[in-house]
Amino acid sequence: MSSAAPGPEVAERAVRTTQVMGLGMMLAGLAMVIPAWFLRMEMGLRPLQIAAAALGLIAPAAGYHLFMAQKKKLDAEAELDGDGRVARFVQAFTLAGALSEGGALLACVAFALTSQPLTLIGVATHVLIMGALWPSAERVQWFVEPGPGA
Repeated sequence: MSSAAPGPEVAERAVRTTQVMGLGMMLAGLAMVIPAWFLRMEMGLRPLQIAAAALGLIAPAAGYHLFMAQKKKLDAEAELDGDGRVARFVQAFTLAGALSEGGALLACVAFALTSQPLTLIGVATHVLIMGALWPSAERVQWFVEPGPGA
């Protein structure tokens, strides 16, 4: 049976990779606000405003839940080696960030169509969740180590 601990070079490469991806996802969410600002219209699309604001709160929460569910699932998989565990961290981070970024994209589209600042809540929560999941050596170590009771 392989060791559950990843090699330091594998963990460091995962941190660098996910930090670059995370920065790209965070900046993409923010950068979408710029064209939305210039394209904004005053259309009365109240259902879109409500949907964008709701999804802006739900998508990041769902991304975080997915990330934590992957951690719990990984805790139960004792046979997976350290490198495979690090790969699961990268996958979980990518999926959580992409789900959250989808909410930010809808927020920008809704803002462009309605000019309602409340629709941008998805961008703010996207940036917050990416910050909460921001990759570091400690976060990778926490993710790959089996939790208590595993």
